[in-house]
Amino acid sequence: MKTLTFITLLVLSFSASACRFETADGSIVREVVQSKGGYPITEKQCLLLNKSGLALSVEGAASVLRGVSVGWAKVSVIDLKTHVTSNIWRASTQVNASDASQDTADGLLYEAVRNSIGGFEFEAAIAEVNGFRAKAKSTR
Repeated sequence: MKTLTFITLLVLSFSASACRFETADGSIVREVVQSKGGYPITEKQCLLLNKSGLALSVEGAASVLRGVSVGWAKVSVIDLKTHVTSNIWRASTQVNASDASQDTADGLLYEAVRNSIGGFEFEAAIAEVNGFRAKAKSTR
């Protein structure tokens, strides 16, 4: 019985720690990311976004061009109220010349999103936007 209680508590604690955050993305990016299990963001990154009141901005596309599958993504942070966006961003492009299909391109888009998020400097971008916010307040 103790084992069952422990497992139940472990599952509940894991479920409760799932951090949710705002995004600014297009329908194509959103559909691909959702089909792959969601944005590959850490708990720390999620908490940083929420604490700062910013959203993860994600642009990207997946397409097949002349027999080549391509997926690209660019991430930054944005204040959804003021539309102030960080100048700090990270982008990635993935190419597959041996499998020209939309499914492959969608997978490459997700890989590009994952790579972009993995290399993105969340703390620096958030600090930059906070600096923009402070500057805007001081000029009022």
